[in-house]
Amino acid sequence: MLLSTITLPTVEEDFRINAYFSSVPTRMSLLLAKSMFF
Repeated sequence: MLLSTITLPTVEEDFRINAYFSSVPTRMSLLLAKSMFF
């Protein structure tokens, strides 16, 4: 029971971190494309 309560938030946190870091390069490439084409 204790293990599940410990692992659940960390998994959610890892998911948020992964989602954040995967969205950063996308924003960077979009900004790069904007600066190159416009």
